[in-house]
Amino acid sequence: MTQPIPADQFVGRRFGRLTPVHEAARSKRGERRWTCLCECGATAVVFQSVLRNGSTNSCGCLRKEVTRARKTTHGNTQCKSPTPEYQAWRAMKRRCYSPHGKDYPHYGGRGVTVCERWLHSFENFLADMGERPTTDHSIDRVDVNGNYEPGNCRWATDIEQARNHRNNALVTFEGKTMCIAAWAEEKGIPASLVSTRLIRGWDVARSLSPVTTEYGRTFLELDGVSLPLGQWAKKTGIGRATIAARLRSGLTVREALITPVKSR
Repeated sequence: MTQPIPADQFVGRRFGRLTPVHEAARSKRGERRWTCLCECGATAVVFQSVLRNGSTNSCGCLRKEVTRARKTTHGNTQCKSPTPEYQAWRAMKRRCYSPHGKDYPHYGGRGVTVCERWLHSFENFLADMGERPTTDHSIDRVDVNGNYEPGNCRWATDIEQARNHRNNALVTFEGKTMCIAAWAEEKGIPASLVSTRLIRGWDVARSLSPVTTEYGRTFLELDGVSLPLGQWAKKTGIGRATIAARLRSGLTVREALITPVKSR
């Protein structure tokens, strides 16, 4: 009959990353188990048999590290597809070093390069940049004339990047100068609408007039009051169609709402 192994032969003895600290309750089948402290600081209850044969070496952290390293080495894959971070790294290099790429003229063609630390190492790129915060973020250079390198790159949203384009048109209004994207965000209207209005020759005040649409209804703001078009029609006594036609003709919200209707 096999004699039970004394506890002092296990407590304090190291098995891979695990060190038993005391014996735990036995399994329903009577198998001996030990509460172990892992090198990473976590604890785990492990069968004595797997400690002795070496089939378990950690609380599970070792397997996670191996998996993470394998993913990083082979394209940081998720479900057999490259992660967004890896795709960003590849696209960054393609823009700078693929002459036949559609974006090359705006990057490599202008002399933009990828730093040596990132060029041949996705691991370094991921370590410096980290994972992108949300699906709305992509890689952006703070200095649009600078290179892809630590200190000049960030994860940014489309709005943040739109403000950082080389060809941004700056608009001055009410004593402030900002790009169209920033004005559009402040006024709560689409940047494309502001651009279209300016191209049509509207002045800045008219181009930034706060006409918005929510739940299929058009809202107009005047003197800090925002109401649906229909309520403005009732309030002013001017027909909805007349107000809408005035706005389309280029009048400001104030002009559309206070200009008297000509009597026939």
